[in-house]
Amino acid sequence: MKTRHLLAIVALTTTATALVLSASAQGPLGGKKLPIQYGMVTLINDVMVPAQEAGRLMKVNVKGGETIDEDFVIAEIDNRDTLAKRKIAQGELDVADAQAKSEAELELAKRGVDVSKAEYDSNVKIRKENPGAVSDTELRKFEFQWHRAKAQVKVAEVDRVVASLTAKVKAAQLEATANELARRQITAPFKGEVEDVKRQVGEWVQPGEPIARIVQLDRLRVKGMVYADATSPTDVYGKPVEIKITAAGGKTETAKGLIDFASPIIDLNGTFLVWCDIDNQKFVDPVTKKESWKIQPGSSCTITIDLNPPLPKPAPLKAEPAKGGPTLPGTSPGSFRPRSALEASGVKVEARKPIVGEPKAEVKKSDEKKPDEKQTDEKNDEKKTKSKER
Repeated sequence: MKTRHLLAIVALTTTATALVLSASAQGPLGGKKLPIQYGMVTLINDVMVPAQEAGRLMKVNVKGGETIDEDFVIAEIDNRDTLAKRKIAQGELDVADAQAKSEAELELAKRGVDVSKAEYDSNVKIRKENPGAVSDTELRKFEFQWHRAKAQVKVAEVDRVVASLTAKVKAAQLEATANELARRQITAPFKGEVEDVKRQVGEWVQPGEPIARIVQLDRLRVKGMVYADATSPTDVYGKPVEIKITAAGGKTETAKGLIDFASPIIDLNGTFLVWCDIDNQKFVDPVTKKESWKIQPGSSCTITIDLNPPLPKPAPLKAEPAKGGPTLPGTSPGSFRPRSALEASGVKVEARKPIVGEPKAEVKKSDEKKPDEKQTDEKNDEKKTKSKER
Protein backbone atom coordinates (compact mmCIF):
# COMPACT_ATOMS: atom_id res chain seq x y z
CA MET A 1 0.00 0.00 0.00
CA LYS A 2 2.80 2.40 0.87
CA THR A 3 4.44 1.67 -2.47
CA ARG A 4 1.22 2.49 -4.34
CA HIS A 5 0.89 5.75 -2.42
CA LEU A 6 4.48 6.67 -3.27
CA LEU A 7 3.94 5.93 -6.97
CA ALA A 8 0.77 8.02 -6.98
CA ILE A 9 2.60 10.93 -5.35
CA VAL A 10 5.46 10.68 -7.90
CA ALA A 11 2.96 10.62 -10.78
CA LEU A 12 1.15 13.68 -9.46
CA THR A 13 4.44 15.50 -8.99
CA THR A 14 5.56 14.65 -12.54
CA THR A 15 2.26 15.83 -13.99
CA ALA A 16 2.42 19.09 -12.06
CA THR A 17 5.99 19.67 -13.20
CA ALA A 18 5.00 19.06 -16.84
CA LEU A 19 2.15 21.50 -16.53
CA VAL A 20 4.42 24.14 -15.05
CA LEU A 21 6.97 23.65 -17.82
CA SER A 22 4.35 23.79 -20.55
CA ALA A 23 2.86 26.90 -19.00
CA SER A 24 6.25 28.57 -18.77
CA ALA A 25 6.80 27.82 -22.49
CA GLN A 26 3.70 29.78 -23.39
CA GLY A 27 4.30 33.43 -24.17
CA PRO A 28 1.83 36.29 -24.22
CA LEU A 29 -1.44 35.60 -25.96
CA GLY A 30 -0.71 31.87 -25.79
CA GLY A 31 2.43 32.10 -28.01
CA LYS A 32 4.73 29.06 -27.81
CA LYS A 33 8.46 29.80 -27.83
CA LEU A 34 10.94 27.32 -29.27
CA PRO A 35 14.57 28.10 -28.31
CA ILE A 36 17.60 27.02 -30.37
CA GLN A 37 20.73 27.29 -28.25
CA TYR A 38 23.43 26.67 -30.86
CA GLY A 39 22.98 28.86 -33.91
CA MET A 40 25.60 30.37 -36.19
CA VAL A 41 25.89 33.47 -38.37
CA THR A 42 27.05 32.65 -41.88
CA LEU A 43 27.60 34.38 -45.22
CA ILE A 44 24.97 34.37 -47.94
CA ASN A 45 27.29 35.36 -50.81
CA ASP A 46 30.90 34.17 -50.62
CA VAL A 47 32.54 33.86 -54.05
CA MET A 48 36.05 33.15 -55.29
CA VAL A 49 36.04 35.19 -58.50
CA PRO A 50 37.92 33.18 -61.18
CA ALA A 51 39.76 34.03 -64.38
CA GLN A 52 37.82 33.14 -67.54
CA GLU A 53 40.63 33.43 -70.08
CA ALA A 54 44.29 32.43 -70.08
CA GLY A 55 46.87 35.20 -70.04
CA ARG A 56 49.06 37.50 -68.02
CA LEU A 57 47.53 39.87 -65.48
CA MET A 58 48.04 43.44 -66.68
CA LYS A 59 46.15 45.21 -63.87
CA VAL A 60 44.91 44.36 -60.35
CA ASN A 61 42.71 47.16 -59.03
CA VAL A 62 42.19 45.92 -55.43
CA LYS A 63 44.43 45.10 -52.48
CA GLY A 64 41.92 43.69 -49.99
CA GLY A 65 39.45 45.21 -47.56
CA GLU A 66 37.80 47.50 -50.13
CA THR A 67 34.05 47.81 -50.55
CA ILE A 68 33.24 47.49 -54.24
CA ASP A 69 30.06 47.72 -56.29
CA GLU A 70 28.64 45.15 -58.65
CA ASP A 71 30.54 44.87 -61.99
CA PHE A 72 33.59 46.64 -60.56
CA VAL A 73 36.72 45.61 -62.55
CA ILE A 74 38.90 43.70 -60.08
CA ALA A 75 41.69 42.76 -62.53
CA GLU A 76 42.46 42.75 -66.28
CA ILE A 77 44.14 40.05 -68.37
CA ASP A 78 46.32 40.93 -71.39
CA ASN A 79 43.85 41.76 -74.18
CA ARG A 80 46.03 43.20 -76.98
CA ASP A 81 45.41 40.29 -79.34
CA THR A 82 41.68 40.49 -78.71
CA LEU A 83 41.68 44.22 -79.50
CA ALA A 84 43.35 43.45 -82.84
CA LYS A 85 40.72 40.80 -83.57
CA ARG A 86 38.00 43.32 -82.82
CA LYS A 87 39.46 45.79 -85.35
CA ILE A 88 39.56 43.11 -88.05
CA ALA A 89 35.99 42.03 -87.32
CA GLN A 90 34.80 45.64 -87.41
CA GLY A 91 36.45 46.21 -90.82
CA GLU A 92 34.95 43.06 -92.30
CA LEU A 93 31.55 44.07 -90.99
CA ASP A 94 31.82 47.48 -92.65
CA VAL A 95 32.72 45.88 -96.00
CA ALA A 96 29.81 43.45 -95.80
CA ASP A 97 27.41 46.25 -94.91
CA ALA A 98 28.60 48.33 -97.87
CA GLN A 99 28.12 45.41 -100.25
CA ALA A 100 24.68 44.67 -98.89
CA LYS A 101 23.56 48.28 -99.28
CA SER A 102 25.08 48.80 -102.75
CA GLU A 103 22.65 48.67 -105.72
CA ALA A 104 25.23 49.25 -108.48
CA GLU A 105 25.44 45.61 -109.63
CA LEU A 106 21.67 45.29 -109.72
CA GLU A 107 21.21 48.49 -111.70
CA LEU A 108 23.94 47.45 -114.17
CA ALA A 109 22.28 44.09 -114.70
CA LYS A 110 18.92 45.73 -115.38
CA ARG A 111 20.52 48.10 -117.89
CA GLY A 112 22.10 45.09 -119.63
CA VAL A 113 18.67 43.52 -120.02
CA ASP A 114 17.35 46.66 -121.72
CA VAL A 115 20.31 46.84 -124.13
CA SER A 116 20.28 43.17 -125.09
CA LYS A 117 16.51 43.23 -125.56
CA ALA A 118 16.79 46.26 -127.86
CA GLU A 119 19.51 44.57 -129.97
CA TYR A 120 17.45 41.42 -130.30
CA ASP A 121 14.29 43.29 -131.34
CA SER A 122 16.29 45.34 -133.84
CA ASN A 123 17.72 42.25 -135.54
CA VAL A 124 14.28 40.61 -135.66
CA LYS A 125 12.88 43.70 -137.39
CA ILE A 126 15.76 43.81 -139.91
CA ARG A 127 15.24 40.14 -140.76
CA LYS A 128 11.56 40.71 -141.39
CA GLU A 129 12.34 43.57 -143.77
CA ASN A 130 15.35 41.78 -145.38
CA PRO A 131 15.16 38.01 -144.82
CA GLY A 132 18.73 37.39 -145.81
CA ALA A 133 20.31 40.26 -143.84
CA VAL A 134 20.48 38.39 -140.47
CA SER A 135 21.25 34.72 -140.27
CA ASP A 136 19.64 32.30 -137.84
CA THR A 137 22.90 31.92 -135.92
CA GLU A 138 23.27 35.67 -135.33
CA LEU A 139 19.62 35.95 -134.24
CA ARG A 140 20.05 33.09 -131.72
CA LYS A 141 23.19 34.83 -130.40
CA PHE A 142 21.29 38.08 -129.70
CA GLU A 143 18.47 36.11 -128.07
CA PHE A 144 20.97 34.33 -125.83
CA GLN A 145 22.55 37.63 -124.77
CA TRP A 146 19.11 38.93 -123.83
CA HIS A 147 18.34 35.87 -121.63
CA ARG A 148 21.80 36.03 -120.05
CA ALA A 149 21.22 39.68 -119.11
CA LYS A 150 17.97 38.70 -117.37
CA ALA A 151 19.84 35.99 -115.44
CA GLN A 152 22.44 38.54 -114.38
CA VAL A 153 19.67 40.51 -112.65
CA LYS A 154 18.81 37.47 -110.51
CA VAL A 155 22.51 36.90 -109.77
CA ALA A 156 22.83 40.52 -108.57
CA GLU A 157 19.80 40.09 -106.30
CA VAL A 158 21.27 36.91 -104.81
CA ASP A 159 24.61 38.68 -104.27
CA ARG A 160 22.84 41.38 -102.25
CA VAL A 161 21.18 38.72 -100.07
CA VAL A 162 24.51 36.97 -99.56
CA ALA A 163 26.13 40.28 -98.64
CA SER A 164 23.46 40.97 -96.01
CA LEU A 165 23.96 37.48 -94.52
CA THR A 166 27.71 37.99 -94.52
CA ALA A 167 27.19 41.24 -92.62
CA LYS A 168 25.28 39.33 -89.94
CA VAL A 169 28.11 36.81 -89.66
CA LYS A 170 30.68 39.59 -89.29
CA ALA A 171 28.47 41.23 -86.63
CA ALA A 172 28.43 37.95 -84.71
CA GLN A 173 32.23 37.74 -84.97
CA LEU A 174 32.49 41.29 -83.62
CA GLU A 175 30.19 40.35 -80.75
CA ALA A 176 32.37 37.31 -80.00
CA THR A 177 35.46 39.53 -79.72
CA ALA A 178 33.52 41.86 -77.43
CA ASN A 179 32.63 38.90 -75.21
CA GLU A 180 36.26 37.80 -75.16
CA LEU A 181 37.29 41.28 -74.06
CA ALA A 182 34.65 41.18 -71.31
CA ARG A 183 35.98 37.81 -70.12
CA ARG A 184 39.45 39.30 -69.86
CA GLN A 185 38.05 41.85 -67.39
CA ILE A 186 37.46 40.15 -64.03
CA THR A 187 34.45 41.90 -62.44
CA ALA A 188 32.63 41.64 -59.10
CA PRO A 189 29.41 39.57 -59.31
CA PHE A 190 27.73 41.58 -56.51
CA LYS A 191 28.28 44.45 -54.12
CA GLY A 192 30.55 43.37 -51.29
CA GLU A 193 33.99 43.51 -49.77
CA VAL A 194 37.29 42.15 -51.04
CA GLU A 195 38.32 39.63 -48.40
CA ASP A 196 41.52 38.41 -50.12
CA VAL A 197 43.50 38.83 -53.37
CA LYS A 198 45.05 35.63 -54.73
CA ARG A 199 47.06 36.88 -57.76
CA GLN A 200 49.23 39.89 -58.51
CA VAL A 201 50.22 41.88 -61.61
CA GLY A 202 52.45 39.95 -64.01
CA GLU A 203 51.31 36.45 -63.01
CA TRP A 204 50.04 34.02 -65.62
CA VAL A 205 46.56 32.69 -64.92
CA GLN A 206 44.51 29.89 -66.40
CA PRO A 207 40.71 29.75 -66.77
CA GLY A 208 39.13 28.83 -63.44
CA GLU A 209 41.99 29.99 -61.21
CA PRO A 210 40.79 32.23 -58.33
CA ILE A 211 41.78 35.89 -58.47
CA ALA A 212 40.02 37.37 -55.43
CA ARG A 213 37.46 36.48 -52.77
CA ILE A 214 34.37 38.69 -52.51
CA VAL A 215 31.96 38.47 -49.54
CA GLN A 216 28.68 40.21 -48.77
CA LEU A 217 28.45 41.58 -45.22
CA ASP A 218 25.39 43.84 -45.33
CA ARG A 219 23.08 40.80 -45.42
CA LEU A 220 23.83 37.68 -43.35
CA ARG A 221 22.23 34.30 -42.73
CA VAL A 222 21.58 32.75 -39.31
CA LYS A 223 21.36 28.94 -39.28
CA GLY A 224 20.20 26.51 -36.62
CA MET A 225 19.04 22.92 -36.13
CA VAL A 226 15.56 22.07 -34.79
CA TYR A 227 14.57 18.73 -33.28
CA ALA A 228 11.82 17.08 -35.29
CA ASP A 229 10.12 15.76 -32.16
CA ALA A 230 9.57 19.34 -30.98
CA THR A 231 7.94 20.69 -34.14
CA SER A 232 7.72 20.17 -37.90
CA PRO A 233 9.21 22.20 -40.79
CA THR A 234 5.77 23.38 -41.91
CA ASP A 235 5.03 24.75 -38.42
CA VAL A 236 8.34 26.63 -38.34
CA TYR A 237 8.44 28.18 -41.81
CA GLY A 238 7.54 31.88 -41.90
CA LYS A 239 7.40 32.26 -38.12
CA PRO A 240 9.00 35.31 -36.42
CA VAL A 241 12.29 34.84 -34.61
CA GLU A 242 14.39 36.79 -32.15
CA ILE A 243 18.16 36.30 -32.42
CA LYS A 244 20.74 37.14 -29.77
CA ILE A 245 24.23 37.19 -31.27
CA THR A 246 27.50 37.09 -29.42
CA ALA A 247 29.68 39.27 -31.66
CA ALA A 248 33.44 39.82 -31.55
CA GLY A 249 34.74 41.27 -28.31
CA GLY A 250 31.90 39.72 -26.30
CA LYS A 251 29.38 42.27 -27.53
CA THR A 252 25.77 41.19 -27.78
CA GLU A 253 23.57 42.16 -30.72
CA THR A 254 19.87 41.49 -31.17
CA ALA A 255 18.10 40.99 -34.48
CA LYS A 256 14.61 39.99 -35.56
CA GLY A 257 13.31 38.34 -38.69
CA LEU A 258 11.34 35.46 -40.15
CA ILE A 259 12.25 31.86 -40.87
CA ASP A 260 13.05 31.97 -44.60
CA PHE A 261 13.80 28.25 -44.99
CA ALA A 262 12.93 25.05 -43.14
CA SER A 263 14.44 21.92 -44.63
CA PRO A 264 11.97 19.11 -45.36
CA ILE A 265 14.78 16.58 -44.79
CA ILE A 266 15.39 15.21 -41.28
CA ASP A 267 18.95 13.97 -40.68
CA LEU A 268 20.14 10.97 -38.66
CA ASN A 269 20.18 13.05 -35.45
CA GLY A 270 16.46 13.75 -35.78
CA THR A 271 16.97 17.44 -36.63
CA PHE A 272 16.29 19.63 -39.64
CA LEU A 273 17.96 22.85 -40.79
CA VAL A 274 16.35 26.30 -40.58
CA TRP A 275 17.71 29.71 -41.42
CA CYS A 276 16.80 33.37 -41.29
CA ASP A 277 18.34 36.25 -43.29
CA ILE A 278 19.03 39.45 -41.35
CA ASP A 279 20.42 42.91 -42.14
CA ASN A 280 23.80 43.93 -40.79
CA GLN A 281 24.60 47.48 -39.72
CA LYS A 282 27.74 49.55 -39.46
CA PHE A 283 29.06 51.66 -36.61
CA VAL A 284 31.82 54.27 -36.49
CA ASP A 285 34.72 53.73 -34.12
CA PRO A 286 35.06 56.86 -31.94
CA VAL A 287 38.87 56.69 -32.01
CA THR A 288 39.79 55.68 -35.56
CA LYS A 289 36.61 57.12 -37.15
CA LYS A 290 36.41 54.04 -39.34
CA GLU A 291 33.28 52.09 -40.13
CA SER A 292 32.92 48.48 -39.06
CA TRP A 293 30.18 45.89 -39.14
CA LYS A 294 28.34 45.11 -35.92
CA ILE A 295 27.87 41.39 -36.69
CA GLN A 296 30.65 39.16 -37.99
CA PRO A 297 30.08 35.87 -39.87
CA GLY A 298 31.01 32.90 -37.73
CA SER A 299 29.53 34.36 -34.54
CA SER A 300 27.42 32.11 -32.33
CA CYS A 301 23.86 32.97 -31.41
CA THR A 302 20.64 31.77 -29.83
CA ILE A 303 17.43 31.70 -31.83
CA THR A 304 13.95 31.89 -30.34
CA ILE A 305 11.11 30.95 -32.67
CA ASP A 306 7.57 32.09 -31.92
CA LEU A 307 5.48 29.14 -33.06
CA ASN A 308 2.16 30.77 -32.25
CA PRO A 309 2.45 34.52 -32.88
CA PRO A 310 -0.56 36.76 -32.23
CA LEU A 311 -2.86 37.23 -35.15
CA PRO A 312 -2.79 40.65 -36.81
CA LYS A 313 -5.58 43.01 -35.84
CA PRO A 314 -8.34 43.21 -38.45
CA ALA A 315 -8.59 46.46 -40.35
CA PRO A 316 -11.43 48.75 -39.17
CA LEU A 317 -14.53 48.57 -41.29
CA LYS A 318 -15.41 51.68 -43.24
CA ALA A 319 -18.99 52.96 -43.12
CA GLU A 320 -20.72 52.39 -46.43
CA PRO A 321 -23.03 55.09 -47.74
CA ALA A 322 -26.74 54.36 -47.37
CA LYS A 323 -28.31 53.06 -50.56
CA GLY A 324 -31.29 55.06 -51.82
CA GLY A 325 -33.04 58.04 -50.28
CA PRO A 326 -32.00 61.70 -50.29
CA THR A 327 -29.06 62.91 -48.27
CA LEU A 328 -29.79 65.70 -45.81
CA PRO A 329 -27.77 68.90 -46.24
CA GLY A 330 -24.83 69.15 -43.88
CA THR A 331 -24.35 65.38 -43.67
CA SER A 332 -21.99 63.13 -45.59
CA PRO A 333 -23.13 59.89 -47.24
CA GLY A 334 -23.01 57.00 -44.83
CA SER A 335 -22.92 59.18 -41.68
CA PHE A 336 -25.72 59.44 -39.06
CA ARG A 337 -26.69 62.64 -37.35
CA PRO A 338 -30.01 62.98 -35.49
CA ARG A 339 -31.49 66.19 -36.81
CA SER A 340 -35.05 67.40 -37.15
CA ALA A 341 -36.65 68.28 -40.44
CA LEU A 342 -36.53 72.02 -39.61
CA GLU A 343 -32.83 71.87 -38.75
CA ALA A 344 -32.16 70.00 -41.96
CA SER A 345 -33.92 72.75 -43.96
CA GLY A 346 -31.79 75.47 -42.32
CA VAL A 347 -34.32 76.82 -39.74
CA LYS A 348 -32.91 77.46 -36.28
CA VAL A 349 -34.87 75.72 -33.53
CA GLU A 350 -34.71 76.97 -29.97
CA ALA A 351 -34.02 74.52 -27.21
CA ARG A 352 -37.06 73.31 -25.34
CA LYS A 353 -37.51 74.80 -21.86
CA PRO A 354 -38.74 72.80 -18.88
CA ILE A 355 -42.41 73.40 -17.86
CA VAL A 356 -42.87 74.88 -14.35
CA GLY A 357 -46.05 74.02 -12.34
CA GLU A 358 -48.71 71.48 -12.91
CA PRO A 359 -49.46 70.47 -16.42
CA LYS A 360 -52.79 71.43 -17.88
CA ALA A 361 -55.36 68.74 -18.19
CA GLU A 362 -55.51 67.42 -21.66
CA VAL A 363 -58.90 67.24 -23.31
CA LYS A 364 -59.57 63.90 -24.77
CA LYS A 365 -60.98 63.81 -28.22
CA SER A 366 -63.64 61.35 -27.05
CA ASP A 367 -65.09 63.98 -24.57
CA GLU A 368 -65.60 66.58 -27.25
CA LYS A 369 -69.08 66.54 -28.87
CA LYS A 370 -70.07 67.38 -32.36
CA PRO A 371 -72.44 70.38 -33.07
CA ASP A 372 -75.41 68.13 -33.96
CA GLU A 373 -75.11 66.29 -30.69
CA LYS A 374 -75.04 69.61 -28.76
CA GLN A 375 -78.29 70.83 -30.40
CA THR A 376 -80.06 67.55 -29.59
CA ASP A 377 -79.06 67.82 -25.94
CA GLU A 378 -80.35 71.43 -25.73
CA LYS A 379 -83.74 70.39 -27.13
CA ASN A 380 -84.05 67.58 -24.63
CA ASP A 381 -83.28 69.99 -21.76
CA GLU A 382 -86.03 72.42 -22.89
CA LYS A 383 -88.61 69.59 -23.02
CA LYS A 384 -87.69 68.52 -19.52
CA THR A 385 -88.10 72.12 -18.23
CA LYS A 386 -91.56 72.57 -19.78
CA SER A 387 -92.79 69.29 -18.37
CA LYS A 388 -91.74 70.36 -14.89
CA GLU A 389 -93.56 73.72 -15.17
CA ARG A 390 -96.77 71.95 -16.12
